[in-house]
Amino acid sequence: MGADGNGTVRAPLALGAREVRNQKTMQIKFPEVSKAEWLAKVEKDLRGKPLAGLDFEVAGATFSTLHHQDDHPAFSRPFTTATDCKLGIFIEVTDPISANKLALEALMGGANYLYFYDPHYAGKAGYKDQLYAGIMTDIVDVVWHNRPYQVPVHDLEAISHTLLRFSNTPGESTIWLAPGPDYLTNIAFLRAARLCASLIVSHQPKITGFQLGLIINGDAADPNTAKIRATAHAMAGMIGGADILMIKPSDNAGETAFERRIARNIHHLLTEESHLGAVDDPAAGAYYIEALTDHLANKIWTEFQELCN
Repeated sequence: MGADGNGTVRAPLALGAREVRNQKTMQIKFPEVSKAEWLAKVEKDLRGKPLAGLDFEVAGATFSTLHHQDDHPAFSRPFTTATDCKLGIFIEVTDPISANKLALEALMGGANYLYFYDPHYAGKAGYKDQLYAGIMTDIVDVVWHNRPYQVPVHDLEAISHTLLRFSNTPGESTIWLAPGPDYLTNIAFLRAARLCASLIVSHQPKITGFQLGLIINGDAADPNTAKIRATAHAMAGMIGGADILMIKPSDNAGETAFERRIARNIHHLLTEESHLGAVDDPAAGAYYIEALTDHLANKIWTEFQELCN
């Protein structure tokens, strides 16, 4: 460091490789604060009101607004969420040529997962050749179904039934969910669903390449608000460990190239500018989310075992 004639501190123009490396790996250690110290501060701020008056309920359990490491000395780390979250596109096929055109547009816009929902397929000769024309299926994930997979992410019973179907379907490797209204609960539900699915996969050698997909719908009645909501849902999806995000256009129809592009760009902004995929299990250490994840996972797994019996 140096100073100019006016006493202004000047930084060096360049740092050596070792200095840059040391700056990147430098860790700041914050002082430990006990739960008793936190409670003393909370009691002072609440001015005599009980902390329990701020408790809230989620999925049949009561949670405090104050979560501390002392309450959760250890959490298991059953999975890694820092995967390359795929940009999925949902295409409802009315005819193979128009569906193929939408697929190629999406691929040019950065998509790398295509989900063709084709309820009208009649097995015509050359049909799939037209549908897949120009698509490099060796580097792009392409799936084709005559029905969509989707359950509400905040519905414990529905997730348990989905896990049962998942465990009984040979070769099935993807579980599709949809977000609920609450941001933090969405994160915990996704983590819990992934944990339960991972337990199934560990005992089912026929299931390979497991993926967790999140389908985010638009709203034809209020597409502008839907854009904001989709961003929050997508953030929860990435933080919760979704392998595939399928963000539908905010008008829920995608009739214009603009709406389709904006839906794709939500994914691009979260990965390329916010770098959410660069953090290993972003929710780890958030004690409320950790506690809610364990609570939901236990409830889902209990319901799943009852269905199995």
